[in-house]
Amino acid sequence: MFNYIMKRIDYVNLVGFIAGSLILLFIRAEYFIGILLLAAGALLITSKMNGTLMMHLVTYFVHLFLIGIILYGLIVPAEQLWSEYGLIAIIALAIAVMAVLVRTSTGALSLFWLSLHILIIIQAVIGQGLFLSTYWSIPSIQQAFYSFYPLLIASFLIGVFFDRFQTELKREYNSK
Repeated sequence: MFNYIMKRIDYVNLVGFIAGSLILLFIRAEYFIGILLLAAGALLITSKMNGTLMMHLVTYFVHLFLIGIILYGLIVPAEQLWSEYGLIAIIALAIAVMAVLVRTSTGALSLFWLSLHILIIIQAVIGQGLFLSTYWSIPSIQQAFYSFYPLLIASFLIGVFFDRFQTELKREYNSK
């Protein structure tokens, strides 16, 4: 039931990942985050098709590492951020391992990214300057996180609920 909806959400997210990474790579020259964003989109789709635990671990790690870099950039200047990538990676790996151990699917990431893509579009429309000058710029991403973090947390938690609900529906169906 929810798999159909989640696949459609993933296709919308894929468009957002591609658009965001192209803008970050070719317009903003933010190569590291652009490549991470493109890898995150590819991993999200791949993990939906190949649901192994290792694929989920890598997917969660890349997504959480990218989100960690963006969130850490809210409080630390970009020049100091490079020295903290190791710490962000360790934290992302620890959370990814926990997500895999409790068998969380990637539906939570799908809803989180859908919300973030929508918020970045809204931020680009209401932000200063032209749409393309603010769409997927680091300040607009950080402003979206800063302004709408309760919505992003709620969308992630709704995704976790949908994952658990779908798992229970499958378990009940298979037991009949």
